[in-house]
Amino acid sequence: MDGKLNGPSYAILGLYDYLRQLKKGKPPPELYQHLDPTHFNVEKKSYDIHMTLNTHHRASMIGDFPLSASQRKALGYYIHMSEGEVLAVNGPPGTGKTTFLQSVIAHGWVVSALNQDTRPPLTLATSANNQAVTNVIEAFKDAPKYRWLPDIGGFGIYFPSGQKKEYATKKNIQMSSPNPKEGEGLFGQLFQWGFVTDGEQAILRECKNMYGSKVNTLGEALNTVQQDMRLINKSILDVITLIGSIASQKKLISEFCGQREPDQYESFLKDDVKRHKLEIIRLSNANNAVVKYLKSEPHWVSSLRFFGFFEERGRQEILTALTMSEVSDSLINECRENLKRKFSIS
Repeated sequence: MDGKLNGPSYAILGLYDYLRQLKKGKPPPELYQHLDPTHFNVEKKSYDIHMTLNTHHRASMIGDFPLSASQRKALGYYIHMSEGEVLAVNGPPGTGKTTFLQSVIAHGWVVSALNQDTRPPLTLATSANNQAVTNVIEAFKDAPKYRWLPDIGGFGIYFPSGQKKEYATKKNIQMSSPNPKEGEGLFGQLFQWGFVTDGEQAILRECKNMYGSKVNTLGEALNTVQQDMRLINKSILDVITLIGSIASQKKLISEFCGQREPDQYESFLKDDVKRHKLEIIRLSNANNAVVKYLKSEPHWVSSLRFFGFFEERGRQEILTALTMSEVSDSLINECRENLKRKFSIS
């Protein structure tokens, strides 16, 4: 190409040249492999999204609205991404992409704090459209709503080109400066010793207000906050474990109840118990009726039972006694078959 290249075009062409000149046998960058997973035989992963989120999601930046099912699914994939993997999130305006991004950032910072990392996570937002970048910065302008450090204009910082610096100033967007040592931009503000000392006193003051105990150093404040975060994290894990246990019990109950709802099945069981209790009473009555007949039967009748007439009479008397005791028809039929076998009567 003729002409001098500047900015993104120069960097993109340089990347193309690098990829084209890769030596055979040398693996390309992880990101490049995941852009063409079939060619590089990159294994696709599958996750149990609900369990993934329940056990690993740690924070949201704004609690006004909970994440939707699709946002939670996307966040679950993000949490378990490996180095070089790509997650594409698509949706029309107003579907919660910015809220999702806020949860991604909040999760990363809380996990970093729980792990006591020495360096916080950094996220780079870039776009060919300048408006998209400023939209992201403005989304973090008031999130989180409460901060301990004074005079910080947001949770993000804008790196504008020279042409966009005036636009950022007019929009009051927190931005960097090519010359931070001259006091311009956020980093220029951080270079001022007064900001450091004022920030330290503000943190100690806010920590005391929140926890009710005085802390003298930033180290003590850090330990206090991290201890509180660990307790909250343990409570979250306890609740997750409880929810998992309830879900398992509910699944067992559903399998046991079949098509019926648990409350319907409880009513069914109660009716079944009543039915069996009534059957027990009838069986007891039947037993008493048979015993009563056998005790009252004359000895000479029982001694002549081998004659067919007396055998049939004894059988009929027993069945009559069972019928009068209100035993179920099924039980009478069962007794009739037993009597046939006992007396060898067809």
